[in-house]
Amino acid sequence: MSSVGELAAAHVLGQHGSVALQLFDHPPIQVNVISVKSKAAVPTATVFPLFKALSKLWSGLQDEAELLNILNNISINLQPFIASQAKIFSEAHLDGLLESSEVKADEQRVTTSRNQIQSKVHIPQDFKN
Repeated sequence: MSSVGELAAAHVLGQHGSVALQLFDHPPIQVNVISVKSKAAVPTATVFPLFKALSKLWSGLQDEAELLNILNNISINLQPFIASQAKIFSEAHLDGLLESSEVKADEQRVTTSRNQIQSKVHIPQDFKN
């Protein structure tokens, strides 16, 4: 995997890893621990809503884990393609192709597109006000 891909993967894993570590500081878990800790019996009406919130949190965490698994599989499956493209196109060749082009930010692209659309569409004076 390229160094850029590794950095991106590490960033994604870092974000999700920190979410997993922060899970134990999440209010529904702390409320459950406080509500149930050192008690022989706790009324269902007290605990059920708390465990329902915990279940929702757990489902979200499982969804994130599945997404990470899919992203990991994509990155693994793209490695042969990236390696073959690196052999075909050297970095110097790609830099040469990009020298004459201007790199635009998203805001610049939106402005350019908006101006192009406005120049092609005739809006009567009555509708401009």
